[in-house]
Amino acid sequence: MNPSPPLGKTTAETKAIKQNLFSRLKVNQRITLGFSLALGLAFAGTGAGIVIGNYYQVQALNEEAHVRKELNLLSQLQTGVLQSRTHQQQLIPLSEFPEDFQDEYSHILKHSETIKSVLQSLTMFIEESSRHSEPGHVVDISKIDDFLEEYDGIPTTYLDELDRIVTSIDPNSLNTPEDVERAQQALLTFTNSDLAISFDGISDDLSGIIATANEELSQARQSAKNAQALRNRLIILSMALSSVCGGLLAWLISRSINAPLTAMEKTALQITQNDNFDLRAEVMGNDEVGTVASAFNLLIQRVENLLSDQRVRAQELEEINQKLVSTQRQMIAQEKLASLGSLTAGIAHEIKNPLNFVNNFAELSVELADELKEELDPKKEQFDPDLFSDVMEIIDTLKENVSKIDYHGKRADKIVANMLQHSRNGNNDEWEAVNLNELIAEAVNLAYHGMRAKQSDFNLDFDNDYDESIDTIKGSSQDLSRVFLNIASNACYAIYQRQLTEGPDFKPLLKVRSRQEGNNVVVYIRDNGPGMSTEVMDKVFDQFFTTKPTGEGTGLGLSLSYNIVVEQHNGTMEVASEEGIYTDFIVTLPA
Repeated sequence: MNPSPPLGKTTAETKAIKQNLFSRLKVNQRITLGFSLALGLAFAGTGAGIVIGNYYQVQALNEEAHVRKELNLLSQLQTGVLQSRTHQQQLIPLSEFPEDFQDEYSHILKHSETIKSVLQSLTMFIEESSRHSEPGHVVDISKIDDFLEEYDGIPTTYLDELDRIVTSIDPNSLNTPEDVERAQQALLTFTNSDLAISFDGISDDLSGIIATANEELSQARQSAKNAQALRNRLIILSMALSSVCGGLLAWLISRSINAPLTAMEKTALQITQNDNFDLRAEVMGNDEVGTVASAFNLLIQRVENLLSDQRVRAQELEEINQKLVSTQRQMIAQEKLASLGSLTAGIAHEIKNPLNFVNNFAELSVELADELKEELDPKKEQFDPDLFSDVMEIIDTLKENVSKIDYHGKRADKIVANMLQHSRNGNNDEWEAVNLNELIAEAVNLAYHGMRAKQSDFNLDFDNDYDESIDTIKGSSQDLSRVFLNIASNACYAIYQRQLTEGPDFKPLLKVRSRQEGNNVVVYIRDNGPGMSTEVMDKVFDQFFTTKPTGEGTGLGLSLSYNIVVEQHNGTMEVASEEGIYTDFIVTLPA
């Protein structure tokens, strides 16, 4: 069958598409070409902007650093001059105090070294600036050069003369007021000398030079800002040009791809509207679009084949639907069971109050029966022996009946309490840092002593191995303690049952292990009791399932423990057993 031409497309338009420049290239080649040109412009313009802007910015930053260095040296020199003069004037009143005099002079010596060092650095700074001077250089070294030439030798002469005068004065030898006055007069004369006045002029001239340097610093900063702005403008301009070129190329590429895709789209619409799978799309060119058109035609053929297969699979879908309905019914049943559990918890809560009254009055009735017997016993002789015997028998019977009420009432209360605990969710707000090793050890110890309180002949050996590297975990210590206490209590009970069966040759043993395994903490509690069958292990965590005789277990302990570990603490709880050898409970908690 010959393929039909695409709807809505004339022969002239089809020929124009085939002759189009882009139609001669594959789609990936068109896209690569367009993106290469756009990205090339973007990278070239951005790179040029960055290079040019960085060049001027580096120049401006170097200029700024040069000015900052100039300011730093000038400020240090001015500070040294002012400090030297200040300390030198302080020498006059301190000539009477040798220690203070020497301390003040030590400051002068320190500033003297600073002045000499800064003058040497200024000289080097001028030489360096002269070697690297460029057009537009903002630093004017002529003022500094004139300054150094004007005051050449004055600081050194001043400091040397001051050192000579101070050295000639020994404060420790100034024993009379006349000696002190002569020393002070010598210092005062030096202070008012022409050399000292010339030295003072250094600070005044430096103020003007520093002001000029601050202006130069402002110019350098402005140059840096201008360089940054230039770089930004060049980058923005290159991005704009690349965006325009990219948009134009994208329009041309999309136009060369859109025409054959539109023809294929119209063919697809006609097929779906008329349900005519005999139609085929025209294949234009050897590029990816032409490949898609060929694949589209192949797809139509496959769809036609699949329609026939669909009828075959209809029956299979019907069977699957029936299974889904069955699964839905099971989910509804499970939801009803969950609702029944909530209802049971509510009923248990309502039963608890009247049950407390039954238990309390049963205990009170037993006590009243005992008191009645104690009251009647001293008056035995006053009653007819047969009557007294019948009364006592009735009281004993009544006491026995009330005791049974009390026993079964407490058992019912225990079941209600377990049901309420089972329906209660853990509260993360009450969680705390739990030392798991200490908690396990305490729970195991409580279970052991609890069993010994019930069975005085019960004893066993412990094999404990706690991983000391386990840090605290976050959880409910009360609920986790209940879990391990329940497991350990069941283990002690199982060990005792085997001990009763095998006699003194049996060696009771309880193994407890804690391990850090990756991001989890794993606890192993193993007893060498009678073990469990596969059927028992499958139901061991079910509600109300117990292997203990009537009256000794409610079947809620392990179910409650499972909910605490799995639902409340996001852990796992598993059991492994071999009949006649061991039972091992494995609790895994997030570390």
